[in-house]
Amino acid sequence: METVITFEEASLLLANPPAVAPRPNFNNLRVLRKWLEEGLKRLTHPTAHVMGWAGLVMVPVLYALIEAIPFTAPTNPGLIPPYPRHRNLPRSEQANIARQHQIDMNYWNSWLNIVRAVFVCLDTCIDDAFKTSNQPGQTGWNATMSIAEIFAQLTNTYGQPTPAMIFENDSIFRRLHDP
Repeated sequence: METVITFEEASLLLANPPAVAPRPNFNNLRVLRKWLEEGLKRLTHPTAHVMGWAGLVMVPVLYALIEAIPFTAPTNPGLIPPYPRHRNLPRSEQANIARQHQIDMNYWNSWLNIVRAVFVCLDTCIDDAFKTSNQPGQTGWNATMSIAEIFAQLTNTYGQPTPAMIFENDSIFRRLHDP
């Protein structure tokens, strides 16, 4: 990545999320996920040209139907290897190593900023009473939870469709289609 996507830039795209109050349910969690996908789709990603950063909140199986490369978290590139290690390399090769390290750092920093913006968005629109930790004895979400784990917790606990919703959805698919 040539530039870093800042926290402010990501937060601007995720401002004014749809309401989940008074309680998360199948419909409003689905609307929230779709809204986040649309916002994150507008941020450029180095490998996901169609969906952008939407893979962060999408169900992996659905993401795989659209993008050929699975959405994965980048690894922290750490510090650039010291140049004495590459002493015998020409300056142009040393510059290429430094340039690639800068691209990897931009990707990593963009990832951190976008994850933080999505977490803040979810944290503000979901009431604290509905946040469950993945660690026993803790309340609320913690720093070790990924966005996928947060959505899985919300969906498994509050996002199961009711029989009426399933019947309504099934009746929509069974209607005659006028081509």
